[in-house]
Amino acid sequence: MPALVLNYWFDDHGSEINIDQYDYILFDTHPDFGIINRNVVVAADAVISPLEPNIFGWAAKARIQARVDALLGQLINPSTRQPFIDTPLYFINNKVEHNTRESQDLIEQTKDDEQVIATIPNKQLFKATIRQNKPIVTMQEDAKIYNANRQFFQKLDSAYANMKQKVDELK
Repeated sequence: MPALVLNYWFDDHGSEINIDQYDYILFDTHPDFGIINRNVVVAADAVISPLEPNIFGWAAKARIQARVDALLGQLINPSTRQPFIDTPLYFINNKVEHNTRESQDLIEQTKDDEQVIATIPNKQLFKATIRQNKPIVTMQEDAKIYNANRQFFQKLDSAYANMKQKVDELK
């Protein structure tokens, strides 16, 4: 079962890396469903995938759900006939703008969807983080930047808190 390699690795080497020292381990993967991503899905406590406000982003939700469901459905314990893994799949609305029809449609389509756990607003600051090689949280610590973008940072903090709460509920 090639999709179980990472899961087995954590079982075999967790004590060597003192895995209990970590509250969270994040895997930021390429948006495909190759063997690496299948291993991450199996090893993860939860999968969080972005939804972007465009037709391709919305269609990706159903495609990702189908792929995860198919993978987990293949990993059945032959003795018990029960799934080995039950990794929940969540989504975040990402790059949402207040003034575009696509963003408004995405918010409307996902407002009652329990799998959608947060919304991340689009902001030029994200591009600045790349140019300056600074995490967004470092920019948030700068009083001048924070004050000029207070509402954005409050929305971002709320989105992160929602994601954290959902993952913590799984423990």
